[in-house]
Amino acid sequence: MPERIKKLLFSKETRIFLLFLFFSVLLWFTQALDRERVSTLNIPIRYIGLPEDVRLMGNVPQKVKVKVEDKGAILMHYAKQNLVPLTFNLEKKITTQEGKILITQQNLFNSVSKYVRPTTAILKISLDSILLSYSRLMTKEVPVKLDTNISLASQYMYSKKIKIEPRSVKVYGSKSALNSFNEVFTEEIKIKKLKETTQLNVKLVNPDSKKIQYNTQEVKVEFYVEKFTEKKVELPITIINNRKKEKIKLFPSTLEVSYNIGLNHYKKVRESDLQLIFDARKAKKMQSRFYTPKVVVNSPFISNVNISPARIEFLIIE
Repeated sequence: MPERIKKLLFSKETRIFLLFLFFSVLLWFTQALDRERVSTLNIPIRYIGLPEDVRLMGNVPQKVKVKVEDKGAILMHYAKQNLVPLTFNLEKKITTQEGKILITQQNLFNSVSKYVRPTTAILKISLDSILLSYSRLMTKEVPVKLDTNISLASQYMYSKKIKIEPRSVKVYGSKSALNSFNEVFTEEIKIKKLKETTQLNVKLVNPDSKKIQYNTQEVKVEFYVEKFTEKKVELPITIINNRKKEKIKLFPSTLEVSYNIGLNHYKKVRESDLQLIFDARKAKKMQSRFYTPKVVVNSPFISNVNISPARIEFLIIE
């Protein structure tokens, strides 16, 4: 930059000029904010107090335009802030299966008057009134189904049944819409190598939100997980449905049973929690001398049961 221009820019006269310019703009801006001006506010509308089984039908106004007059500073304040919705409580106006609710121009004016500052003049409201149509919907309770994609970490198992709260939800809709609506699915739950008890809030999937509504939008799901070990026991085979005169021989008469058991419940499982059953009535109807004993598990902590050998030979002497 040439030395002459530098001297001009940083001279005393230039600094005085810029200072006067700044104060002039500030004075003009202050006067502008102090003048009366007109502006339009787009105010959102919120309807509260609707019972769960009631739906507003048709075109429901979500905003109202209000033309107002006030000082520029006040109007700037409205422009900067997030406008709080005008709220209308419809709870006491729902009296029949279906009907109409009228929010008059006076109701609107009173609500807007409480909304704006006392100095703000309301010049015009875009809506003369609001006429709402409502209808009560049919109700049905349906079970919640989990959509899961979960893999357990190595040597881990579920220690008890997955908990869903609530297990069922109320759904609302027309009779025709609810006829074929028998269950509600959650969003997919994806977990890899799960190895600890986990609690999640999971959203429900609504395939047709325009026709169906739920009384809740999510459920709480809890997965109970613990480390397991394999246990092996030798158990006798119990014979049922045999006649007194019959003599039944089993080869072998005892089997090795292996199963998974959580470490926290290892000492709670007894031999009586597992039974091997030979049903003589069923065996006699078979064309083979080999039979697979039925395994009866009486404990929720036992899983992945295997018997060895898988089949036995039998002989029935009458």
